[in-house]
Amino acid sequence: IEKLVREKPEIEIEITDMRVTAYAPLDPAAVEGMDYAGDPNITASGNPVAIGYTAAGGPELPFGTQVYVEDFGWRTITDRGGAITRNRLDIAVGSVREALRWGIRGRKVVVVK
Repeated sequence: IEKLVREKPEIEIEITDMRVTAYAPLDPAAVEGMDYAGDPNITASGNPVAIGYTAAGGPELPFGTQVYVEDFGWRTITDRGGAITRNRLDIAVGSVREALRWGIRGRKVVVVK
């Protein structure tokens, strides 16, 4: 994260600690109400779910906000979630198994303002 900050000094950022979980709405084993609500292919912003791109963030993070998550890389906030409150992120992954393996982890997150 420190390298990222040095490489892009012109970008206004905030570095914070967040609780990061993962969810897998596109997995055929996904459960409505736990892994997604409504159409599992569409995020709360109306954009399609994209593994490697989509993240759900709390209301303090507007749709379109770019975040760099330690151990995940860059993601864009395009989704919300009932349990996703302030200082929480939920990262879209490819399988429920992967999401469960990730669990809940504390990570440094760079938020681009």
